[in-house]
Amino acid sequence: TLPLGVIGLGVWLGLCDLGFETWVLQRVMGFEPESLARPGINPAVSFPSGWPYWLFLFVRFWGLVVVVPIAEELLLRGYFVRWTQQEDWWNLRYTHLSGVAVLVSGVYGALTHPNEMLAAVAWFALVTCWIRYSGRFWDGVLIHAVTNALLGWYVMHFEQWHLW
Repeated sequence: TLPLGVIGLGVWLGLCDLGFETWVLQRVMGFEPESLARPGINPAVSFPSGWPYWLFLFVRFWGLVVVVPIAEELLLRGYFVRWTQQEDWWNLRYTHLSGVAVLVSGVYGALTHPNEMLAAVAWFALVTCWIRYSGRFWDGVLIHAVTNALLGWYVMHFEQWHLW
């Protein structure tokens, strides 16, 4: 599952930073992705020195790598995609997720990441397909954590604040 986290980063960056997503959103959907963008925070500017800078990075990465993967996976794949398939969702095995689950996870990704819509659809669908294949919920949490950790590194290293 660790390689899927790396592949997930490639999918995310490939669609977001190569201009493909911007081209599709502008020409096919008729709007500027920047209108949906969340404000990026450059911690070196917002917190120029000392402990506030390091506290920000600690909290930001804790959220990216621990809190968000667990919370989002519990909500989306632990509950929501299974609930859309059957009433007693808690009895549905992950290996029995249908194409509807993949579709629902892609829609969720688009709605929660509107400025990275295509990347989110592809990434969320990929993770749902893997969980359906493996049957293991925690694989999704691990893939999510690895992708987010690498994305956080990428944002810091290449100063791509719009991705965070």
